[in-house]
Amino acid sequence: GTGTLICKINSSLNSCNIYAVDPDKRANSIAKMKVKKMNNNDIIFMKAYSTNIPADNDSFDIICSTLLFHHLSTQDKIQSCKEIFRILSKNGEFILVDWGKPKNLLMRILYLTIQILDGFDTTEDNVKGKLPDIIKQGGFHEINILNEFN
Repeated sequence: GTGTLICKINSSLNSCNIYAVDPDKRANSIAKMKVKKMNNNDIIFMKAYSTNIPADNDSFDIICSTLLFHHLSTQDKIQSCKEIFRILSKNGEFILVDWGKPKNLLMRILYLTIQILDGFDTTEDNVKGKLPDIIKQGGFHEINILNEFN
């Protein structure tokens, strides 16, 4: 993404390595400018897709994905989960923040706007509440939904 979350994470945590992964050169450039304004050059930027991350097995303790999965096809969602599972340490945590199944009419209307903008094919899994099953297909066994916005 464009670095807003990575800057917040970086300012909240001490002594950790942070990697930002995005295939979009423009988004990475914006993120790098934001990081530079913070006078922090410790964040490592990787231009890559979530389906093929150039990292060793078991190399990350926490992986956070925000508002990516509703842009991916079902197969790319599954492959991304497999890739995240591969690079995540055995006791690591995968934090996924994205649109889910709407719980009320207002959320359905808001999500319809996202579907119109981003396409119905890639957003269908989210609106039908299929993300937990997709994450399991990626190799994860314990899935906890911590927060839902209504």
